[in-house]
Amino acid sequence: MVPNARKKSVVSDLVLPTAGEYFSDGRILELVSDNSIPGKLALLLWDGKRALVAGRFKVGDRIYVPVSLDSSTLEAIRFPVNAIGYGSVTGLFEKIVDVVNKYFRLPARELHAIPYFVLASWFPEILSTPPTLVISGPSSAEARRLLRLLRCFCRHGVVVAELNPAGFWALPMHLHPTLLIDISGLTHQMRGLLRASGSRGAYIARRGEFMDMRCAKAVYSMESDIDMEVSEGMLRVTAPPTDAKSVFLDQREEDRIAAELQPQLLDYRLRSYQAVQRSAFDAAGFTTGVRELAQSLGAAVVGNPELQRGVVSLLSRQDEDVRVRWTTLPEFGVVTALLSLIHERRRSELLVSRFTTFVNAALRANGEILKYSPEEIGRRIAVMGLFTNRTKRGNVIKLTRQMSRLAHDLSQRYGVTTTPASFPGCPDCEAGEMPGTKRLM
Repeated sequence: MVPNARKKSVVSDLVLPTAGEYFSDGRILELVSDNSIPGKLALLLWDGKRALVAGRFKVGDRIYVPVSLDSSTLEAIRFPVNAIGYGSVTGLFEKIVDVVNKYFRLPARELHAIPYFVLASWFPEILSTPPTLVISGPSSAEARRLLRLLRCFCRHGVVVAELNPAGFWALPMHLHPTLLIDISGLTHQMRGLLRASGSRGAYIARRGEFMDMRCAKAVYSMESDIDMEVSEGMLRVTAPPTDAKSVFLDQREEDRIAAELQPQLLDYRLRSYQAVQRSAFDAAGFTTGVRELAQSLGAAVVGNPELQRGVVSLLSRQDEDVRVRWTTLPEFGVVTALLSLIHERRRSELLVSRFTTFVNAALRANGEILKYSPEEIGRRIAVMGLFTNRTKRGNVIKLTRQMSRLAHDLSQRYGVTTTPASFPGCPDCEAGEMPGTKRLM
């Protein structure tokens, strides 16, 4: 041994299993199937210009290797073998439309909803509201067939039957899967979990940790009220009975479709990632839930402004449906009745029991069958920030100038319009633009 020889300190690089990474310089790591070894994963590294596939990659002082997954997960989720040039987003969009139309005869609006959903499913971790697609229809077999087709397109799509809370917590959410759920009925807890998994900033407390469970998902349930109970901001598609002219979708067809389109969709994700991340697309004028959905769908369409604008057209009818539902809410009836009484100027106050009669009449005019009690309307009034006065006769609502201001403010929030739009002599009436007016930012 030479006395003056320097000792070299050996520091081994940190080896990290990964399900995917995005680096500040724009490089991206993705899980892919190892084409040489069936049932094994590899990594794809995108450097901004080209994609390389290997068993491991060194980035900085870290070595990344594919995360270890059990055989059931590898069988349930499709991973592309590589990224292949997708051409244009228009071409990719039309390919998805053509494939779906081949197996399902859907109305044009619903048919075009599917490629928007598919494209957005490839960016779940950067979209503030990953989309949810609600599938309805009389045939559960047809719905399951559509779920299997979506698995061919969507990023990390997995068909899950009869999902319950315990199963939900056991899902490999680090993979950002697209959940394709076939469920006969939703419990109250499952409804809450589905809402949270589609909302930005809605963390779920679990064993002392706050977990972000956001993911794209399609849900088929026999319950017709699923879209009302879970969220307003959902895409909706009806799976019709099989058309005699449609091609039957079997395992071989599914494999062929996935082998062709998954690599192209991965290429689209890699090349569009930063543009989606920076997207400022907005659809002002929509109700909050529909607007958030529009932002996500529009952000995921890169390179075709016309397709992006198509999101507004696609969701316009849905936004109108939400507004119609609002007209049967008791809060809507409260504001409508208040404005009517204030503008009539015949009363300075009235009992809440009598006021309830006006509220029920306003709701009945909008098609609501249910009648609300004075006690229920009294509770709704309090929650809305209005106020009543207790007297010997009972609770009284006073039609003061302050109440007028509150009612006019609430009319903007609940989308209540009056005829005429501005009443002569009412200092609180506004003749400006109502929130139903839509414009694209």
